[in-house]
Amino acid sequence: MENRVCSKCGEAKPLNQFEKDNRVPSGRGTRCRVCVREYARQWRNTNRDAYNAYFKSYYQQHKDEHAEDTSRWYRANKSKVRAAGRRRYAVNPDPLKEKRQRQYWAKPDRERANARRWRKANPIAHRAHEAHRRALKLHSNGKYTPADVQRLLETQAGLCHWCQSLLDVYHVDHVVPLSRGGSNSAENIALACPSCNLRKKDKTPEEWQALLIRLKIR
Repeated sequence: MENRVCSKCGEAKPLNQFEKDNRVPSGRGTRCRVCVREYARQWRNTNRDAYNAYFKSYYQQHKDEHAEDTSRWYRANKSKVRAAGRRRYAVNPDPLKEKRQRQYWAKPDRERANARRWRKANPIAHRAHEAHRRALKLHSNGKYTPADVQRLLETQAGLCHWCQSLLDVYHVDHVVPLSRGGSNSAENIALACPSCNLRKKDKTPEEWQALLIRLKIR
């Protein structure tokens, strides 16, 4: 690959490390990207007000295009964005909590409506989130996911873990209750019919099995 000497720093670099410039036959400018970016950084710092005014004017003129580009990029990189957010939260959670609170109280009605829509569209994830919240209050470790619930639906063949009845509607039951020292991990959950889960309450598996025998459910 052809090399070129940067007119600014004097270093010889590959041609693809120079800024594009359609005004010259080679299609590349005379200054390398590092120098161009450093010059732009210095100019912004020196002319901050002018830069902000230009950027604001440009944004207002291209608001719809910018929103569409941002939305398209987010959809293509959603997993990366969420992973980066989790890393930032793990290192320094307080600023993110404060930002989320400010966003909520700025437009609480909108936030509540969004939350209702999300719960309706993601019932399994909502249940997992609520279980995790309860587990944190009880200082229990572990966190199951919607994928773990889907796996249990398949491994249990759509039947209640306790009474083997068909699960038209199911509850996610902690086999060893959180209040009795159980974890919130995938290894400690089972899918139960509403009847079994509501009657089991905070009983251990041994206590619940003994009650099932007395009730002659099994």
